[in-house]
Amino acid sequence: MISNVAQGTLNIFTNKTGLAHSENHHALARILGQLRYMHLVSALTTAPVWPTFFPAVVEFSTASLKAWQWSPNSVHYILSFWAFMATNGIVRRSIDSGITRTIAQAASEILRCYIVTKLESAAAHVQGTFEDTLSSLEVVAEQFSFVPTLSRCNYQPIRDTLINYMDPLLNVLSARSIPPGPP
Repeated sequence: MISNVAQGTLNIFTNKTGLAHSENHHALARILGQLRYMHLVSALTTAPVWPTFFPAVVEFSTASLKAWQWSPNSVHYILSFWAFMATNGIVRRSIDSGITRTIAQAASEILRCYIVTKLESAAAHVQGTFEDTLSSLEVVAEQFSFVPTLSRCNYQPIRDTLINYMDPLLNVLSARSIPPGPP
Protein backbone atom coordinates (compact mmCIF):
# COMPACT_ATOMS: atom_id res chain seq x y z
CA MET A 1 0.00 0.00 0.00
CA ILE A 2 2.65 2.55 1.02
CA SER A 3 4.65 1.73 -2.09
CA ASN A 4 1.61 2.48 -4.29
CA VAL A 5 0.98 5.82 -2.58
CA ALA A 6 4.66 6.73 -2.83
CA GLN A 7 4.76 5.73 -6.51
CA GLY A 8 1.63 7.72 -7.33
CA THR A 9 3.00 10.74 -5.50
CA LEU A 10 6.34 10.35 -7.29
CA ASN A 11 4.52 10.28 -10.65
CA ILE A 12 2.88 13.60 -9.81
CA PHE A 13 6.21 15.08 -8.68
CA THR A 14 7.95 13.88 -11.83
CA ASN A 15 5.27 14.90 -14.32
CA LYS A 16 4.25 18.02 -12.37
CA THR A 17 0.69 16.98 -13.18
CA GLY A 18 -1.63 19.74 -12.01
CA LEU A 19 0.92 21.34 -9.69
CA ALA A 20 0.49 24.71 -11.33
CA HIS A 21 -2.89 24.93 -9.56
CA SER A 22 -2.60 25.87 -5.91
CA GLU A 23 -5.44 23.53 -4.88
CA ASN A 24 -3.66 20.51 -6.41
CA HIS A 25 -0.36 21.58 -4.92
CA HIS A 26 -1.95 21.84 -1.50
CA ALA A 27 -3.66 18.46 -1.91
CA LEU A 28 -0.28 16.86 -2.66
CA ALA A 29 1.19 18.48 0.46
CA ARG A 30 -1.73 17.04 2.43
CA ILE A 31 -0.97 13.59 1.03
CA LEU A 32 2.58 13.94 2.34
CA GLY A 33 1.19 14.96 5.70
CA GLN A 34 -1.04 11.89 5.73
CA LEU A 35 1.82 9.51 4.96
CA ARG A 36 2.88 9.85 8.57
CA TYR A 37 -0.34 8.19 9.67
CA MET A 38 -0.17 5.29 7.25
CA HIS A 39 3.07 3.49 8.07
CA LEU A 40 6.32 3.72 9.90
CA VAL A 41 9.28 5.33 8.22
CA SER A 42 10.96 1.94 7.96
CA ALA A 43 8.16 0.71 5.68
CA LEU A 44 8.52 3.77 3.48
CA THR A 45 12.32 3.58 3.35
CA THR A 46 12.23 -0.08 2.33
CA ALA A 47 9.70 0.48 -0.45
CA PRO A 48 11.19 -0.07 -3.92
CA VAL A 49 10.30 3.49 -4.90
CA TRP A 50 12.25 5.07 -1.98
CA PRO A 51 15.48 5.96 -3.87
CA THR A 52 13.57 8.11 -6.37
CA PHE A 53 10.72 9.15 -4.08
CA PHE A 54 12.88 10.70 -1.37
CA PRO A 55 14.78 13.24 -3.52
CA ALA A 56 11.49 14.22 -5.19
CA VAL A 57 9.90 14.86 -1.78
CA VAL A 58 12.88 16.99 -0.74
CA GLU A 59 12.63 19.01 -3.96
CA PHE A 60 8.85 19.45 -3.64
CA SER A 61 9.17 20.45 0.02
CA THR A 62 11.87 23.06 -0.50
CA ALA A 63 10.15 24.45 -3.60
CA SER A 64 6.88 24.72 -1.67
CA LEU A 65 8.52 26.49 1.26
CA LYS A 66 10.34 28.89 -1.05
CA ALA A 67 7.04 29.69 -2.78
CA TRP A 68 5.53 30.90 0.50
CA GLN A 69 3.52 33.59 -1.31
CA TRP A 70 1.80 30.92 -3.35
CA SER A 71 1.47 27.96 -1.01
CA PRO A 72 1.16 29.20 2.59
CA ASN A 73 -1.42 26.57 3.54
CA SER A 74 0.87 23.69 2.58
CA VAL A 75 3.55 24.50 5.15
CA HIS A 76 1.91 22.63 8.02
CA TYR A 77 1.65 19.39 6.06
CA ILE A 78 5.20 19.60 4.78
CA LEU A 79 6.63 20.30 8.23
CA SER A 80 4.53 17.54 9.80
CA PHE A 81 5.83 15.03 7.25
CA TRP A 82 9.44 16.00 7.94
CA ALA A 83 8.95 16.02 11.70
CA PHE A 84 7.53 12.51 11.44
CA MET A 85 10.47 11.40 9.30
CA ALA A 86 12.91 12.94 11.76
CA THR A 87 11.20 11.50 14.83
CA ASN A 88 10.96 7.98 13.51
CA GLY A 89 14.15 7.90 11.52
CA ILE A 90 16.56 9.87 13.63
CA VAL A 91 15.32 10.17 17.17
CA ARG A 92 14.21 6.55 17.40
CA ARG A 93 17.00 5.26 15.14
CA SER A 94 14.57 2.77 13.65
CA ILE A 95 16.18 2.55 10.21
CA ASP A 96 19.52 2.04 8.46
CA SER A 97 22.18 4.57 9.49
CA GLY A 98 22.84 5.67 5.88
CA ILE A 99 19.17 6.46 5.38
CA THR A 100 19.09 8.12 8.80
CA ARG A 101 21.89 10.49 7.75
CA THR A 102 20.09 11.24 4.49
CA ILE A 103 16.86 12.02 6.33
CA ALA A 104 18.73 14.14 8.90
CA GLN A 105 20.41 16.19 6.17
CA ALA A 106 17.16 16.70 4.30
CA ALA A 107 15.18 17.56 7.45
CA SER A 108 17.84 20.08 8.41
CA GLU A 109 17.64 21.66 4.95
CA ILE A 110 13.84 21.77 5.14
CA LEU A 111 13.99 23.53 8.52
CA ARG A 112 16.63 25.98 7.29
CA CYS A 113 14.46 26.72 4.27
CA TYR A 114 11.41 27.22 6.50
CA ILE A 115 13.26 29.65 8.77
CA VAL A 116 14.60 31.65 5.85
CA THR A 117 11.20 31.88 4.17
CA LYS A 118 9.53 33.00 7.42
CA LEU A 119 12.12 35.76 7.75
CA GLU A 120 11.63 36.71 4.10
CA SER A 121 7.86 36.82 4.51
CA ALA A 122 8.23 39.08 7.55
CA ALA A 123 10.52 41.39 5.57
CA ALA A 124 8.04 41.46 2.67
CA HIS A 125 5.26 42.39 5.07
CA VAL A 126 7.31 45.21 6.63
CA GLN A 127 8.04 46.53 3.13
CA GLY A 128 4.34 46.33 2.34
CA THR A 129 4.82 43.98 -0.58
CA PHE A 130 2.90 41.01 0.81
CA GLU A 131 0.28 40.03 3.35
CA ASP A 132 1.58 39.10 6.79
CA THR A 133 1.97 35.32 6.98
CA LEU A 134 2.82 35.63 10.67
CA SER A 135 -0.45 37.29 11.68
CA SER A 136 -2.22 34.11 12.76
CA LEU A 137 -0.60 33.20 16.05
CA GLU A 138 -2.27 29.79 16.03
CA VAL A 139 -0.84 28.91 12.61
CA VAL A 140 2.62 30.18 13.53
CA ALA A 141 2.57 28.30 16.86
CA GLU A 142 1.51 25.12 15.09
CA GLN A 143 4.28 25.47 12.52
CA PHE A 144 6.86 26.36 15.19
CA SER A 145 5.89 23.24 17.13
CA PHE A 146 7.79 21.22 14.50
CA VAL A 147 11.02 23.23 14.91
CA PRO A 148 12.43 21.40 17.97
CA THR A 149 11.99 18.00 16.34
CA LEU A 150 13.53 19.09 13.06
CA SER A 151 16.38 20.97 14.72
CA ARG A 152 17.52 17.79 16.47
CA CYS A 153 18.66 16.48 13.12
CA ASN A 154 21.58 18.86 12.84
CA TYR A 155 21.87 21.89 15.10
CA GLN A 156 24.88 23.51 13.42
CA PRO A 157 23.31 24.63 10.09
CA ILE A 158 20.19 25.84 11.87
CA ARG A 159 22.25 27.84 14.34
CA ASP A 160 24.36 29.28 11.52
CA THR A 161 21.25 30.26 9.56
CA LEU A 162 19.77 32.06 12.55
CA ILE A 163 23.04 33.84 13.31
CA ASN A 164 23.47 34.93 9.68
CA TYR A 165 20.00 36.46 9.62
CA MET A 166 19.72 37.75 13.16
CA ASP A 167 23.14 39.33 13.75
CA PRO A 168 22.64 42.10 11.15
CA LEU A 169 19.18 42.81 12.58
CA LEU A 170 20.56 42.97 16.11
CA ASN A 171 23.29 45.34 14.96
CA VAL A 172 20.74 47.67 13.40
CA LEU A 173 18.56 47.56 16.51
CA SER A 174 21.56 48.15 18.77
CA ALA A 175 22.69 51.12 16.69
CA ARG A 176 19.21 52.63 16.89
CA SER A 177 18.91 52.12 20.64
CA ILE A 178 22.20 53.76 21.62
CA PRO A 179 21.38 57.18 22.96
CA PRO A 180 23.22 60.01 21.27
CA GLY A 181 26.27 61.33 23.12
CA PRO A 182 26.41 64.78 24.71
CA PRO A 183 26.40 67.68 22.25
